[in-house]
Amino acid sequence: MNKQQIISQINAIFEQSCRDVFTGLDCAFLDAKPPESDVVASTVEIDASSSDLYLDLQLQIPKAILQLSHPMRDSDIDMNDEVIQDWNLELANRILGKVKGRLATRAGQLKLGLPVQKQQTDDDHVNDNANSTTMFFEIEHEVFACQLRIEILNDKLELETTEEDALESEGELELF
Repeated sequence: MNKQQIISQINAIFEQSCRDVFTGLDCAFLDAKPPESDVVASTVEIDASSSDLYLDLQLQIPKAILQLSHPMRDSDIDMNDEVIQDWNLELANRILGKVKGRLATRAGQLKLGLPVQKQQTDDDHVNDNANSTTMFFEIEHEVFACQLRIEILNDKLELETTEEDALESEGELELF
């Protein structure tokens, strides 16, 4: 398996993890096109690494989406800035945690870092480069960005195929 195939497999895991997290929050989200201007939002970053692989997740999610996706949105909790910021950090942790869990059976254990709130600068916005995937989603007409940067540290890294991968590649349909 070459580097591009590994990156492609990790990107697919990342995309599914993002979808699973927001689906689990009962958020009606849509795929979105990249906006013409930068997403105006709070930026959170978290990383995961091993001796073979380094992953860096960056989320840019507007405050309105953080309020709509918060698990306590229907309660009497005060959605102040601290609660919203904590939720933003938690979302980053959940998404990269799902990626880490799905990669554990394929690439070994990754150590998950702590999410941090970042100050947005001109050269620190979500962007595309050779080893990153940026996905844009929309909730209630607000667009947000999820980006995963991938760095392969071991040229001999192999991602093992799981039973789930084998079933998907065979196109097998399970009926209950």
